Amino acid sequence: MAVVEPFEGTRYNPEHVKLGGVLAPPYDVISDAQRDVLYGRDLRNIVRIDYGVSYPQDIDGVDDQYTRAASFLTSWRDLGVLVRDRPASFYVVDHQFQHPDGTQRRRRGLLATVGTTPWEASDLRPHERTMRGPKADRLALMRATRAQTSPVFAVWTDAPDITATLDGLATGDALLGGRIDGEIASEKLLLWRVDDAEHIAAIANALRGAKLYVADGHHRYETATAYAAERRAEEPDASRDAPFERALVYLAAADDPGITILPTHRLVRPGPGIAGRSLLLKNTIIHDHQNDGIDRRGFLQCMAWAGTGVVWTIGSGMASSRAFGQKPAAAGDSGFSFVQISDRHMG
Repeated sequence: MAVVEPFEGTRYNPEHVKLGGVLAPPYDVISDAQRDVLYGRDLRNIVRIDYGVSYPQDIDGVDDQYTRAASFLTSWRDLGVLVRDRPASFYVVDHQFQHPDGTQRRRRGLLATVGTTPWEASDLRPHERTMRGPKADRLALMRATRAQTSPVFAVWTDAPDITATLDGLATGDALLGGRIDGEIASEKLLLWRVDDAEHIAAIANALRGAKLYVADGHHRYETATAYAAERRAEEPDASRDAPFERALVYLAAADDPGITILPTHRLVRPGPGIAGRSLLLKNTIIHDHQNDGIDRRGFLQCMAWAGTGVVWTIGSGMASSRAFGQKPAAAGDSGFSFVQISDRHMG
C-alpha cells in the first residue's frame, strides 16, 4: 500500500521572479559550462543552492558550496523570493516539451512525499545500485540546508482513478509557469497547488493501491533516508510525521504518453588489466530481443526497467551489436576498440 502525502512546500514567489529564469535541470546532468550560464541568468537561480560552485579557497563546513547554499536559501526566504505554503499541499505539474521527432509532448505529474525507509520497506521500488560519492554530496547539502531541493522521479501503475482527478485540478490559471531551454527546444512548465482537504484525500486514496517505481533519483532517496535516520537519532522525541521523515517525489503515470524513453550513449574504455570480453561478461542479464517478437519500444521499456542496454563492439574492423550481457557470437572474436551502451533516458 503506497502512502503518498502532501507537504508544506517552499516555492518561488511569482511576484519576485520569472520562473523560467530560476529553474535548472537536475544537478547530475549539469555541465560546468551550463552551470556558469545558469549562474548568469538570474542571481536567484536554484542551481546556486542545488549544485553550487566550489572554489579553491573554500573551507569545508565554514565557507563552501554547502554553506553558501544554506545562506542563499535563508536570504531568499527572508526577502520573499521564496515562500512556504501552508497548509500542506500536493502540486500538479505539467511539463510540455518537443520530442526528437518534432512532435509536442506533455507529461502530467504530481509533487508529493513518501516515507523514508530502507528499500525493502519502501513504497518505492528501485532498479539500480548507488555510489558513495553522490550520496555524500547530497547528504552534505541536506545537512546544511535542512531541505530537499530536488525530487525523486517515480512512476505509478495500478492507479486507474488518479488521472481524471489530476486532469480536473490542472485547470484555470496555474500558480507558477514559465519556459526553459530544453535539450531540443523551449520547454514549458506549469504548476497548480492542491490544498483543500477533499482533493488531497482523493489523490492520496487514488494512489493507495498503486505500485511506485523509481525512474531516477536513487541517490536522492537513499540520502533522504540516511538524513532522516540522523535527525531521528538527534531528536528521538520528534513526531513520526516530522518533515524529515518524508522524501520529496515527482510522480507520473507509467503509461502517460509524455513518458518518453530515448537512448543515451556512453563510452566504456577498459583499463589496464581489464579485457573487453571480461567487462562484457560480468553482466549476467541476457535478453535476446530478436527472438521473442518484442518491438523496439517494448525492448527500450525492458531496458529501462531491467537496467540493461545494447552493446556495440568493434572487432577486427567489424561492428556488431547485442543486448548487454549476451555472449559474443564467436568465441575467437578479437578485443574491441570501444563499447557504446544505449540505456534508458526518461524525459
